[in-house]
Amino acid sequence: EYSYTGFSARHEEAVLQFREAGYQELADTHEMELPLDAPYESPNGLRFERVERGDLNRFLQLIKIYMSGSPDGALRLILKNIREMPDNFLDMWYSLEHLFLVYDGEMAVGMFDLNVNEATIGNIGVAPEHRNKGYGRRIMTYGLSYLRNSGCTSARLRVHVDNEPAIHLYETLGFRALDRLKHLIWWRQ
Repeated sequence: EYSYTGFSARHEEAVLQFREAGYQELADTHEMELPLDAPYESPNGLRFERVERGDLNRFLQLIKIYMSGSPDGALRLILKNIREMPDNFLDMWYSLEHLFLVYDGEMAVGMFDLNVNEATIGNIGVAPEHRNKGYGRRIMTYGLSYLRNSGCTSARLRVHVDNEPAIHLYETLGFRALDRLKHLIWWRQ
């Protein structure tokens, strides 16, 4: 049994009350937004493959690797438990998200997922051995172009406040923080 809630960091009193009731901080994130008012160049040399439902298990294995090192406790909890989710839950998630694996030639270098209906980028990850080579920026520009070409006028994402490399990337792309969110969880031990 568990209970989850999230509050704007501006609501310090509510956060404090939930902590006193036994909730623990799961994540501390920025919600960021970018207007999609300019076209984005398609990244040359990369291939973006939409994940088929039959390949979802492989995607879930790779996402754990590509998202490794994230300070986001909520993400770690999800990644730890997602493979145990019932198929109908995974089917629903798959129907809402557009999941992509990213290749440089035949070499898998990263992944991302987005939700066109909500104009959100859910996750972006680069294989540890390929980080700091510009893949994250190239993946993001593809994702932003994909959202814009799908009719979205802005893009949103959530990033842990301690993930400085990702925040820097998003800010250089023009994202601005809208709010800081405290994610709290309680579970029966």
